Amino acid sequence: MVIAILLMLCRDLGYIIRIRILTDKKLSWLQSLKVIMLWEFTSAITPSAIGGTSLAIIFVNKEGLSVGRSSAVVMATSFLDELYFIIMFPLLFILINPERLFEIGGGLNIYNEFLIFAIVG
Repeated sequence: MVIAILLMLCRDLGYIIRIRILTDKKLSWLQSLKVIMLWEFTSAITPSAIGGTSLAIIFVNKEGLSVGRSSAVVMATSFLDELYFIIMFPLLFILINPERLFEIGGGLNIYNEFLIFAIVG
């Protein structure tokens, strides 16, 4: 449980750094933290059709950026997320044998390349 909490904190810290960089440091660390926490909360409680992304534009706008700039920042974060998956999926097939990737059964050991890939990813 402690490891899961630490990994969530690392993920949120990465999100905070990302939004701060995308806004050219116009948001302070505290403002970035507030935006990310509200964004994560609304993503968790709203239906996926609405999602936190549409409300994130409002959250970034309330922190002092224009609506256009807020929209651009939120769209850039979505683009970067999609780009990660577009790049990592082919790498998954290059680094891991496809037969092994979809293997059912087998033991979970520390030398499993899929486990190593998951940890690094």
